[in-house]
Amino acid sequence: MDRNHYVVPAVVFLIGVGIVRILLSYSVTAQAFDEPCHVAAAIELLDKGTYTLDPVHPPLTRIAIGIPLYLAGARFPDWPASDPRLRG
Repeated sequence: MDRNHYVVPAVVFLIGVGIVRILLSYSVTAQAFDEPCHVAAAIELLDKGTYTLDPVHPPLTRIAIGIPLYLAGARFPDWPASDPRLRG
């Protein structure tokens, strides 16, 4: 039998195993527990042009998260620099 007949089922099987393992991990690790931080940093960057909220992560993905919200009217609040809400 030709070796190529085994490639497609093997790839489908491995993708299936990967999908099942990802789905089983959702009960242990939620994907959205830190999203408010990323969204706030994105809105700050788009609205104020600054990047002070959690600057550990690169801004490109945050911009992608923030653009729809920014276009919908979300804006970063005008808090004084001494406000404790700006410290993370």
